[in-house]
Amino acid sequence: MRAMPDLSYFPESQLAAHAMANPVAFGQAHREEIKHLADIADLMLRPFDEAKAAIEAALKSDQPMQRYWGAMVCTAFGKQAAPLADLARPLLDDTAEVVRVRALEFLGSIGEIQPQPALIKLINTTTDPVLAVEALNSVVWFKDHFNGRHPVQRSDFHPIVKGGDVDDRLNYLNGIPYPAEAKGKKKKGKK
Repeated sequence: MRAMPDLSYFPESQLAAHAMANPVAFGQAHREEIKHLADIADLMLRPFDEAKAAIEAALKSDQPMQRYWGAMVCTAFGKQAAPLADLARPLLDDTAEVVRVRALEFLGSIGEIQPQPALIKLINTTTDPVLAVEALNSVVWFKDHFNGRHPVQRSDFHPIVKGGDVDDRLNYLNGIPYPAEAKGKKKKGKK
């Protein structure tokens, strides 16, 4: 897998903003960065004590995608990574919105913060519809998987970007299944 530049190490919002015009050229131009991101992601496969120093370096990196993956690795380790909470806290104000989302996931998942207010604010203010969906995915994760500790209401959300998956995710918060069926259309049976 490391022989080719695997673009999945970049979040969709980054790919939409920077790679869609020519994904092959983007992958080639970021080949070394992708290898490094893969190394950071692989830290979650090692014992925490063995990986801790490298995770700390990722969280402190001047490269946003390294900070992004550092926070994701922390989330994968869960409470075991709680000693890194103080290093992750500054990422809540990161210049890269997607890094903020991952920091909110980590710190919220270990009970250090209530993540929903910051996620709601980001969703309501971002001009990037792909990032809004990424953040909404986090909102739903907290809502659905933390035994009611992170509730939200559809009325909390007033995003400035609309359409596509943003609407579908907001519908899900209203209890409408994903994907929502078109009004007035009936499913066709098999012939």
